[in-house]
Amino acid sequence: MTSCSAAAAALIDAGIVGFAFDSPRTFKSGLIAPVYLDNRKLIFHPQAWHVVIDCLAEMLGELYPERDIVVAGVETAGIPHSSALGVCDATPDGVRAQRGQRPWACSGVLRAAALRAGASCCLRIRSRPARAA
Repeated sequence: MTSCSAAAAALIDAGIVGFAFDSPRTFKSGLIAPVYLDNRKLIFHPQAWHVVIDCLAEMLGELYPERDIVVAGVETAGIPHSSALGVCDATPDGVRAQRGQRPWACSGVLRAAALRAGASCCLRIRSRPARAA
C-alpha cells in the first residue's frame, strides 16, 4: 500500500472523513460536496496523523523534487499540519513551515517566508462548510 493509500485508510478509520450523499455540505466557497474532512480531529489520532503527514511529505517530494518549498498553514488545523511537515523525517530537504492566521494575510506571509529566490509555496487554506441559517 502506498503511503497515500494508507493515509486515505487512516483518515476513514479515524472518523476524519464524513460522507453525506443525501445532504451534501455547502462550503463558504460555494462548492457543494458529499465528502468532508474534519482536519481538526486529525491531531487527536497520532498514528493516523503520522501516516497522513508522511503522505503529504511524499507528495511534496514528487511535486517539487529539486526546489525549496514553504508550507503555510492557516487557522485551526492548518497550523499543526504545516508544522508537522516542517519536522517530518520524510519531508524533502528545503521544506520550511510557515504559519499564518488569516487567509487574506497569507500572500504577505508567503512573501515574508519565501526568503530565497525560486522557493515554491504550498498553502493549505481550510474550506469549512457554511453554517446553517
